[in-house]
Amino acid sequence: MPAFLKILGLGLLLSLVGIFLVQRDLRLRMWGVPADALIEGAWQKEGMLGGKEISSVEYTFRDRKDEQFHGAFKPAKGWVPESTTVKIVYLASDPRINRLASDGAVGSYVLLVVGLLLSALGVKMFFSESVVASHKSETPISGKGRIGKAIDRMTD
Repeated sequence: MPAFLKILGLGLLLSLVGIFLVQRDLRLRMWGVPADALIEGAWQKEGMLGGKEISSVEYTFRDRKDEQFHGAFKPAKGWVPESTTVKIVYLASDPRINRLASDGAVGSYVLLVVGLLLSALGVKMFFSESVVASHKSETPISGKGRIGKAIDRMTD
């Protein structure tokens, strides 16, 4: 398989995943409803150096219809809750889609940009390989076809 095809395929795959993640973030930014969520539990795990760190925090919140929903997030290293609630944002049309209000999907945007750059590199490699390959060909222009026959008549 040519290298350009591998790079182009990887770039397109990363771009699609990035688009999926970015659209979720954009929907929450544009139509998200802020709410206070009650922290239900936090789980710790052993760190690589023997220390304990919080690996997951679960929360519950109520939407505008007073229905209860659940969510979870992975806190940053050293995160300590300031209270028993956290600020979240959720979609009114689908409250199952929610996240911390302070979270941004920077990684999603980076993934999208890297995917687009790899796709562009794959396209560039495709055109440069095909142009180089055609210039290395020593086969003369074929005299077949109307244009070739017309050129042959003109040169005779």
